[in-house]
Amino acid sequence: MESRQRRAVERGRIIGMREAGHSISEIARDLGLTRQTVQRWLTRWEESGNLEDRQRSGRPKMTSAEDTDGIRAAVERNPFTNSVSVREQLGLDVSDRTIRRRLHESGIHHHVPAR
Repeated sequence: MESRQRRAVERGRIIGMREAGHSISEIARDLGLTRQTVQRWLTRWEESGNLEDRQRSGRPKMTSAEDTDGIRAAVERNPFTNSVSVREQLGLDVSDRTIRRRLHESGIHHHVPAR
């Protein structure tokens, strides 16, 4: 199971155990977490009803959703192309590494064709 999914399941278990009448200490011990962690998720659940991670700071992406769709479409049309030619074809002002990152995020990975 992916770690993001595992965290979501764990947070759901915290809420479920609390609703079943378990104390914070019992939940922490059973799930192998600190009491502070359990308390944090219970508080967030009570305040917002949300167990998702909050948005974190960081540099905004240089490509829009439309750019990412265009990158994906270009590679689907020609699977043997490379990131430099995709960038030139679409006229994007980003690095070829950014093109590869967007492809990886879309589930498309580089494969060298067999000879």
